Amino acid sequence: MYSECLAKLRLLLMDDKVPELKDEPKPCPRMKMLLDMPQLAWCDIKKHSWSYSDKSPNIHVDLYDPTKCFRIKHTRTTDCVRGRVGYSKVSFL
Repeated sequence: MYSECLAKLRLLLMDDKVPELKDEPKPCPRMKMLLDMPQLAWCDIKKHSWSYSDKSPNIHVDLYDPTKCFRIKHTRTTDCVRGRVGYSKVSFL
């Protein structure tokens, strides 16, 4: 049973109609700029992490890594978590 499903999946994934790329795609300038930047220090990352106090009761921010948060699912609720710093300009990729 498993091998039959795997064989069908391989047939779906092998599409001869998709042409191969002639050249490697070039990254967009903004992505290249972000990838070339040096890594931030952990203290700077923590300054811009999730806020412990400004969040919904269903949201929990990890105490050891404030860049991570998770939501306890409850039906018919909307939840929000805010960052420690507000921004007026952002960069979209």
